[in-house]
Amino acid sequence: MLATPADKVLLGVTRKKILELAAPLVKTEERDITFEELLTAKEVYLTSTTKGIMPVVKVDDHAVGNGRPGELAPVLQQKFVAFTQAYLEQKK
Repeated sequence: MLATPADKVLLGVTRKKILELAAPLVKTEERDITFEELLTAKEVYLTSTTKGIMPVVKVDDHAVGNGRPGELAPVLQQKFVAFTQAYLEQKK
């Protein structure tokens, strides 16, 4: 499952598109995320206009998952890059 905060975050275009790309792969949910959930998550990442998806491997002094980027983030990053490239080609 992919959970993302519903409030107190920028509801940007990149975030929205990544949630759309994730929906066929995993259940997505917008809700409050607790600090404890971050510490026990298998995978955590941030979305950004310039970076797309940026894996988070440590929160405070606690490793996220096994301390390496998870399996979903690179898949979504690849899909996001492909979407962006296709979009830019379409605009030529």
